[in-house]
Amino acid sequence: QAIYQDITERKRFEDALSESEAEHRAMCEQGAVGVLIADAETRRIVFANPAACSLFGYSREELGRLHVAELHPADAWDRVSAEFDAQARGEQLLAKSLPCRRRDGTHFWADIAASALVLRGRRALMGFFVDVTARQRAEAEAQTACHKSDMIVRGIEAAHQGCLMFAEDLRIVYANEYALFKLGIAEAEWRER
Repeated sequence: QAIYQDITERKRFEDALSESEAEHRAMCEQGAVGVLIADAETRRIVFANPAACSLFGYSREELGRLHVAELHPADAWDRVSAEFDAQARGEQLLAKSLPCRRRDGTHFWADIAASALVLRGRRALMGFFVDVTARQRAEAEAQTACHKSDMIVRGIEAAHQGCLMFAEDLRIVYANEYALFKLGIAEAEWRER
C-alpha cells in the first residue's frame, strides 16, 4: 500500500519564500544604506551589511563582536540608549542626527530609521543608518552665520548709527530704528512699503 499526497502547492510556496528571502538579502547586501541588526536585550550587533561595515570602518566579524554603545561617543550614550529603547518598543521609527563613532575614532552624524523584529526567536532592532554629517555641518554653519548677523545688527543698534540694507533692485530690505528716525520715516510706514 502507498499513500500519495499532492505537495505541489506547498512546493510553490516554499520556492516563492526562498526567492523572496534571496531578493531581500540581495537588497540588504547591495544597498547603499548601512544596515545593522542588534539584539534588543543584550544590545550586541548580530548582523551588518557591507555599507554599514564601510560606514563604521569595521569588518562584519568585528562588528559582530561589538555592543551598540561602542558605535557611539560615550558622552552621547544616554540619548542613544533612550532612542534605542523607544525604537525597540515601537514608539518611534526615526532617531535624527545621532552621533556615531568609527573604528578610527572619528565621528559622524546619522539618521537611524529602525524597526523591531524577531530574529531566531529573540527580539531585535534593525537600524538603517544614513550619514547626515554634511547636513549637520551646514545647519551648524547657518546657525553660526545667523548668530553673527544678529550680533552685528545688535551692535549697530547699540551704536546709534543708521544702517540700511538694500536688495539688488535698490529696495530697502532692512533699516534700523536710528536710520528711520534720521530719515523721518515711521517704522510702520516703512514696513508697509
